[in-house]
Amino acid sequence: MDVLRATEKKSLAETIRCNSGTDLDYFSFVEIALAAFEDIPGFETRHPDIELLNDLWKIYSSGPE
Repeated sequence: MDVLRATEKKSLAETIRCNSGTDLDYFSFVEIALAAFEDIPGFETRHPDIELLNDLWKIYSSGPE
């Protein structure tokens, strides 16, 4: 199974925040995250699991550090 390290999760969530703003709802965020995963090796042919998406959402919704 392909996984992302904590730093990679943070980077992806911050990229989504930077490109899409800070006011996405969960479902809009997931849609954008799934599109981003199409460009990440290992995820281009399968979707990430819900736990990974929820981890990313927690990082995104907590705001920048």
